[in-house]
Amino acid sequence: MKKGDTMQAVLKKIAQYYPFTADRFVCLGGFNQHVFKNNSYVLKVFREDQASIEQLEHEVNVTAFMNRAGVPSAKIVQSFNGREIEHILYRGVHYFCFVQTHIAGDSIPITDLKSTQVYQWGASIGALHETGKLYPHKAKVQHWHEESLLSVAEGLLEEPLQSNWRNLYNQLSALSTNHQCYGLIHHDFHHENIRFSKNKLYILDYESAIHHWYIYDLAIPIYHAALFIEKDKRCQWYESFSTMLLEGYASKTTLQKKWVDKLPYFVYYRQWYSYLYFEKHLEKNEQVTQMLEKMKSYLAAEKTII
Repeated sequence: MKKGDTMQAVLKKIAQYYPFTADRFVCLGGFNQHVFKNNSYVLKVFREDQASIEQLEHEVNVTAFMNRAGVPSAKIVQSFNGREIEHILYRGVHYFCFVQTHIAGDSIPITDLKSTQVYQWGASIGALHETGKLYPHKAKVQHWHEESLLSVAEGLLEEPLQSNWRNLYNQLSALSTNHQCYGLIHHDFHHENIRFSKNKLYILDYESAIHHWYIYDLAIPIYHAALFIEKDKRCQWYESFSTMLLEGYASKTTLQKKWVDKLPYFVYYRQWYSYLYFEKHLEKNEQVTQMLEKMKSYLAAEKTII
């Protein structure tokens, strides 16, 4: 059976547990093409080799917590069985899934964003961080160095990148992790994971939420947004974009200036993280290889894209 046919059969089984229309699944994307819309709901479904039930529980728990606390996010939808996560067995393969409400808003291109929307973006990051300080400590949340990607990072690299990465990792390891600068972050707060609906910004996809430095959550949107800005205009763009983002952030929480000053450093770290992620997960073809070589040239020279 073809891959697409298998997924359609799995979706048909899943439809028995939720208020879905069986033939109306539309793939929205996701790294594994695993996110689907059906009516006013969004379904995430994973094979057992793509994510564990513990990882799904983590995303469901953080999403539900943020929603209850008033951070604009999707609402988790229980199955007809009263479960937040369902387990499907199809032809000997286990699948896990959960459902949330669909946010009917706009994903605005970076170059079309107004300064007020960038301010909202920063304010949303600040609200998430402030709310995250109340997230139950008994809930298991990984720390930055516990990510599986970082455990294999050196094996993905050759010199001089290996030494450059080791130096960066050691520098990060030496930073303070007190509650003023470090805690629960979204970890994937780029423009594809926000929606504007009726002048309100909604946050999507808490799958990667982790304990990390707060300033890193501000560096992530900057790094990904910069990729859409012409190279010779990035410095000027960075000044205006980061200023509005930080002003919005400061309206909801506080971060010491010594950490704000590390923003370019954490943009550089996001370059590394993105390279490592793509190196590990993307199938290599000519286009991917060219992209990775370009990323490597920046990292070998220890330069940011800004």
